[in-house]
Amino acid sequence: KERKSAGWALKNSEFVQFHKQLETEGLDLAQVIGEATSMPEKPGSIRRTQSINLSSSVQRHSIFVDYKSFERSVTSLLASMLQPKELDTLLEEIVKKSQTEEEEDAE
Repeated sequence: KERKSAGWALKNSEFVQFHKQLETEGLDLAQVIGEATSMPEKPGSIRRTQSINLSSSVQRHSIFVDYKSFERSVTSLLASMLQPKELDTLLEEIVKKSQTEEEEDAE
């Protein structure tokens, strides 16, 4: 079985995709807290779930599932013995990402 390279993992892994999506879309904490604390008016009464609430719940669950996948990806990377060339590629990508973030923060 051929192992995927570190370069491939940095570009295509669920770990990277999860964080890219989280950076672009973000997470609205106020909305999450509001949905978590909303209760039906009367105990035992059933309230119809609005589609936006359902959509947000699905999105939060998807983020959770993606994060679990991210954890598995990190564990796999840490557990695998990278070839020197793959390790260099990984380190270069980390440095590039770090420099890009520093430049964005400086602006």
